[in-house]
Amino acid sequence: MPKYREIAADLRDRRLGTEFAVGDRLPGITELARQYDDVALNTARNAVTLLAEQQLLRIEHGVGTFVTALPERGPAGPLAELRRSHDALGQALDDAVAHVSAQVADEVARARHDTLVAAADDLEAMDPPMDIAAVPAWLRERAARRA
Repeated sequence: MPKYREIAADLRDRRLGTEFAVGDRLPGITELARQYDDVALNTARNAVTLLAEQQLLRIEHGVGTFVTALPERGPAGPLAELRRSHDALGQALDDAVAHVSAQVADEVARARHDTLVAAADDLEAMDPPMDIAAVPAWLRERAARRA
């Protein structure tokens, strides 16, 4: 999950309604970035913008960011935990897919290299050795014979 979404989820699920009430002003972007391990300002800004899009915050440029609504609680506690678990599983799946994709790409590159080396060896082993310029015509002839 992108870092800005993690920050937005933390603000929404833990801090709104406990640390900040409706009408409260949030710390500035610089302070929020510092509170979240000195993330980039754009990361903190994106988190706040996401919550504003969800109508939980109101951004007043030059004035501050204010809590306009609280996330629904009640039975949402287990739902919030389920959302976090779902997000974590999605991230784990994304990581696994990226890892497998990298492995497949490595295997394809290795197989391509091995095939080219074997083909070069075969060409050199021909009696007489085939000139590399003649290979395309030889491949066309070979394909025509198989058809």
